Amino acid sequence: MNYTIEDMKLFLKEHDVQFIRLVFCDIFGNQKNISVRPYQIEDIIENGLVFQGGLSKNQKILLKPDLTSLDILPWRPQSGSVIRFFCQICDEKGNVLENDLRTLLQNQQDKIKQNGLDIKLQLGTSFYLLKKDQSLIVPHDEAGYLDVAPMDQGEDIRRQICLNLDDMAIQTSLSYHDYGPGQNSVDLTYQDVLTACDQFITLKWAIQTSADLYDLIASFGEFEEWHENALHMCFYIHDEKTCQSFYEGICKYSQDICKFLNLSKEPLDCVLSNHCIEFISIRPTCQPYLVTYLFLMAGLYGIKKVQTKTFIQDILSSTLLESLAKKE
Repeated sequence: MNYTIEDMKLFLKEHDVQFIRLVFCDIFGNQKNISVRPYQIEDIIENGLVFQGGLSKNQKILLKPDLTSLDILPWRPQSGSVIRFFCQICDEKGNVLENDLRTLLQNQQDKIKQNGLDIKLQLGTSFYLLKKDQSLIVPHDEAGYLDVAPMDQGEDIRRQICLNLDDMAIQTSLSYHDYGPGQNSVDLTYQDVLTACDQFITLKWAIQTSADLYDLIASFGEFEEWHENALHMCFYIHDEKTCQSFYEGICKYSQDICKFLNLSKEPLDCVLSNHCIEFISIRPTCQPYLVTYLFLMAGLYGIKKVQTKTFIQDILSSTLLESLAKKE
C-alpha cells in the first residue's frame, strides 16, 4: 500500500507506534537497522535519514524508506509498538548507491514486468536450533527428517515463527523438522522476486527472535558431520517455452555465479519440473537480493539467447565488484 504523509501519521497514532526501524542489508546479506521516533516521520519521508558509517566507517549514507514495505513487528510489545520499513540506500545527495542490491533487483523486476514476463519466486531456509550457554555445540533435539513430537522439540518454535509471519501478512507454505539434529525448515509462498527476498529477510529475523524467546540460538551456518543448511529457492514461470529458456540460461551461468559468491560446497543442483526451477544446496547466509538478481539475469540471458564469457562482469558494476572483493 502507498501511504501519504497524513496516512502514515494516522497509522502511527492508531497503532500506538513508538519506534520506527529503518532496515537495509549490506552487500554480504547482513541485516542492519536504525531506530527513529514517530515525530520524525514527516521529515524522513520527505528527506530521508542521513547518518555516518552505514556501509563503511567513513561514509555517510541516506536512507529513504519504502513506504509499501511497512510492517508491525509482532515480536515487539504491542503497547508502544514498533514498525519496520525496508530502505533505499543513497548518498547524501539522494543518488542511489551501486551497492544498494535491493534497488538493483527492484529495477530489474520493473523491467521484467514492462516486458510482460511473469516470474515468481519461492524462498525458504533450513536452520539449526542450538542450546545456549553450552561449552559445546548442542542441538535442541535428536530428531530426524519429518519426525514428530516428542522427538521433534522444535514444533512450538516453528508454530511461533509461522504465526508471527501471519501477523505480518507473510504466508508460509511448509514447516517441518529437517534431517539434522535440531534442524528445522520453513518455506514461504510464491511472490514477485523483490517481495520474496524481503520476506526471506523477515523470515530469518522471525526465526532468530523466536528461537531467542525459547532461550535457544538459531544458526544458518554449517556444522561438521551434520546435514548442511540450505536456502530453498524456486522460480516459477507459467509459459513452458519461456521457462525452458530461462532454465537453460541458469544452467549455462550457474557455476560462474556459485564460484563468484561461494554459494555451495558442491556443484549446484538445478532441477526443472512442472514450470518450476529449483535450486538445491545454496548457503542460506547468502545475500538474497544479489543471488536472486544474478540467477534472474542468467535466466533472462537464456531467454534472449545471449552468449558471453564474462557474465558477472557484464551485469555488475566495477564499484560493486570491488566492494564484494573486499570480503575475501
